[in-house]
Amino acid sequence: MKIIIRTVVILLALSAAVMAQNYKIKKDDFNKTLKQINDSLPVSWLAKTDTSYPDEIIIQSSVIDLEPDITSNDPPQLKGQCEIFIRIEPRISPDTIDIIRKRNKELKEKLPPQISKDNLGNWYTQNNKTLKILDAEPTHYDNNYSYRIKCRRLPKNENDMIKYHQIMALLNRFFKNYHD
Repeated sequence: MKIIIRTVVILLALSAAVMAQNYKIKKDDFNKTLKQINDSLPVSWLAKTDTSYPDEIIIQSSVIDLEPDITSNDPPQLKGQCEIFIRIEPRISPDTIDIIRKRNKELKEKLPPQISKDNLGNWYTQNNKTLKILDAEPTHYDNNYSYRIKCRRLPKNENDMIKYHQIMALLNRFFKNYHD
């Protein structure tokens, strides 16, 4: 019985060490990606992390005029930071993305219609699980990871939009886009 318990303890310790090593490798990759992006950004933009989302990089502009987000109740005149979110996830092969997209299209078609803006909060609450699945679909990948890159509020003026497009072109060089 002691031998079995010792063996189980050793196996647990080894599996914990392997998991810690995998996490460290992932953290090293994350930090390398963060630095690579930050070093390539135009002036007045920076890449940072958010402690509440450890596998996400946020690229932020300085305070600029923004286009309102059509999925929210943003005012027509909006000042703030343009934010590009990059969520890093386990790699999904390009061959598999079509299956995920087909499933997501079916889920989207099954969503009930949004009746009115007054009911929007309830609609999001009722359909939260499906919306999270749809929102998790990756847009890019590399040899090790998949990435979900999104931006909700785009710059309003032309000079800021040029910088935004430069950043998106940069991200498209760093990561391969899943075929459309």
